[in-house]
Amino acid sequence: MSKFGFLKRTHIATGRAGWRWMELPEVTSECRLLLANATQENKAMLEEALRIVESRRSERGSTTVSKFEKGVERDKILIHKHLLKGWEGMWEIDEETGKPILQDGEKVAIEFSSENAWDFLEQCPGWIVTLIRDWAKDPENFIDGPEVEEPIPHANDLGNS
Repeated sequence: MSKFGFLKRTHIATGRAGWRWMELPEVTSECRLLLANATQENKAMLEEALRIVESRRSERGSTTVSKFEKGVERDKILIHKHLLKGWEGMWEIDEETGKPILQDGEKVAIEFSSENAWDFLEQCPGWIVTLIRDWAKDPENFIDGPEVEEPIPHANDLGNS
């Protein structure tokens, strides 16, 4: 028996067992995103990120605003394809009042789907995309958390279960 078997508790589960909820009150007071991790354990995301790095070799040189903006756009693609698995508390909001739209006295939820997920990421300012990316990259958010047990509608629409 290994003297370091206790380190198993620091491993990050892969697949559905490794998904965790991120609170995102900057979007709505009740918004939670269901995310896969953006660590080395997420092999599909890591392989795609490495392909992106490889394709950027010709862009070496000083950092520019344009390069930074391209980085945020690449993060949106990675989040959409490999990290974002669902959401809760995402409501249709009246743009004039800033309040949730009500139908029969209930807030109108925005259903999670691949198309809606992409629309959400496209509308997010860069700093929110960075918040999501950085949260998903932090292994502590994925260790010893409760597993997601309930089925998430459309969670596999984005091509990564």
